[in-house]
Amino acid sequence: MTTTLGLTGWFFSFRRPVSDKGLKLTEAIATADLENDNDQAWKKIAAISTRINNDNPDLGDARFYLETVLEIIQTVAEHYHPEQKEAILEIRIPYLLAIIELVARDLRIGFAENVPASHIITLKDIIRGRRLAPRGVEFIVCCV
Repeated sequence: MTTTLGLTGWFFSFRRPVSDKGLKLTEAIATADLENDNDQAWKKIAAISTRINNDNPDLGDARFYLETVLEIIQTVAEHYHPEQKEAILEIRIPYLLAIIELVARDLRIGFAENVPASHIITLKDIIRGRRLAPRGVEFIVCCV
């Protein structure tokens, strides 16, 4: 009996015309506000980018990348959650994972396109190269 009443109610509510004019207007206003808010966040990120480009950072230093990513995430978090003391903790996990995926994809593409024989390089090769790099610099300085 309950199932029959539920299905009957669903059938009639499904066939009933629904006015969504107010909903569309609200969505349009919310979309415009969100786009303006997003533009302001992008302006803050562009300012960070300009400042970093003018600082001429050491691109070989891994700390530079970590600090830059944290600064950008902190800036965006503070933009969207200004009332929070630790706004970075308000970032939702799916968004954080999406950022990680995009960065990893860009790194993979950049590595594959710019490093010769990248398809055969292992982590062991990178560690060995970091140990041998100072010796190569000493050799070059000695011979010049």
